[in-house]
Amino acid sequence: MFVTYAKQLLTSIKFPQIRLLSTCQSHKNTPLCLGLGSNVVDYIYSVESLPKEGMKGYFTRNVSIPHAKKAGGVVLNHLAWAAQLGVPCGLLALQGNDEEGRFLRQFLNSINVRTDFIDISHQYNTGFSYIMVESSGERSIIMNLGSTAEMDESNVKRFIPSIQAEAGIVTCEISQVPLNGVLCVLDAARSSGCLTILDVDVSPSVAINEAKLGTKQEILEAISLADVVKPAGHVVNELLNLYSHNTISPNHNLSISLSHQLRNYTQCSLLAITNGSQPCILSTREFDVEVDTVRVERIVDTTGAGDAFLAGLIKWIYDNGLPSTENELISIGRLANQVASKCVQTVGGVPDI
Repeated sequence: MFVTYAKQLLTSIKFPQIRLLSTCQSHKNTPLCLGLGSNVVDYIYSVESLPKEGMKGYFTRNVSIPHAKKAGGVVLNHLAWAAQLGVPCGLLALQGNDEEGRFLRQFLNSINVRTDFIDISHQYNTGFSYIMVESSGERSIIMNLGSTAEMDESNVKRFIPSIQAEAGIVTCEISQVPLNGVLCVLDAARSSGCLTILDVDVSPSVAINEAKLGTKQEILEAISLADVVKPAGHVVNELLNLYSHNTISPNHNLSISLSHQLRNYTQCSLLAITNGSQPCILSTREFDVEVDTVRVERIVDTTGAGDAFLAGLIKWIYDNGLPSTENELISIGRLANQVASKCVQTVGGVPDI
């Protein structure tokens, strides 16, 4: 069971002396980590190789189609892993009273992620994704946003009372949620004294042009409202160019120097960059560190690895507050990488239960 693994994982890491999370106000007896964002059913297909543009491909022989059906989505994934690590969590979402919605709520209830904040209606459609995974564990994903695409400012406002009453940490994403909805939830969380976390899962160009989530200015404003920013490595150069007016080559390799620049532009308390199998980079105002990923014998599926990484950050911050020393920065990076390493050894982006 993963719960046993999580206990072993946490006891194997020497944490610094615990500090109360300063953002968890005294009137919140057990402050929650509330996440607003993508929550989908993942239909996972095993393929011989990922198809290239204009080319045909093949499903893996003698494997059922689809290979698996799992709960998923950027925010659902990190809440699932964080809950398994002992963080009290809840999902803020619009879901349909449909097969996919019931599947997700049953899964969330089974891992103690609260579902009572979810707005359920026949008018909503629960999202889903098709994920193709090749033997190396690399994957490609096509997403149907469902009613997450309707999480604009007007719909997000209904969740503000729950944030004010119960949240200590609030997480959101740049992936599927309209950017004015992202701004609304982060601003409400800030106003309520919560620590805010933003997962920049897709590049600005995809968010603006393909997903049509909003504008460049809204991306910059959303980042400015986040205490913790976690971009994927492949979006760092684009993010830097939003601030530096296209002075960074799109092919520039990720480095501590680039992370330091981006942290200074964003002014966030913690910048945490994942970069696949390469070391993650974490930056604060005072420190920048690289932390090696954890070697695993076999990578099964990389889906959700960055989300599991973020769950490790959430767990560390929930217990200890934001890292303030270089050793603490290394410690939080190690925990995040260890949770990510567990994720890549499973099918899908959530823990096996």
